[in-house]
Amino acid sequence: MQERDVESATADGRMPVFITAPEHDAPHATVIVYMDGPGIREELRDMARRIGTVGILRDAAQPVLP
Repeated sequence: MQERDVESATADGRMPVFITAPEHDAPHATVIVYMDGPGIREELRDMARRIGTVGILRDAAQPVLP
């Protein structure tokens, strides 16, 4: 499984994003899970890893709030 932290540009600034993906290069379904509290916590990273191992591209995003 691949995983990485990136930043995505938004109209309101930069948004931290944690991405997991399967090792194989095939079309993948994408799941976006937004943070539910104080940001991207380790619990959300673990959830992303579990989903990523079954062949789904997973994106945990922390919205930028004005």
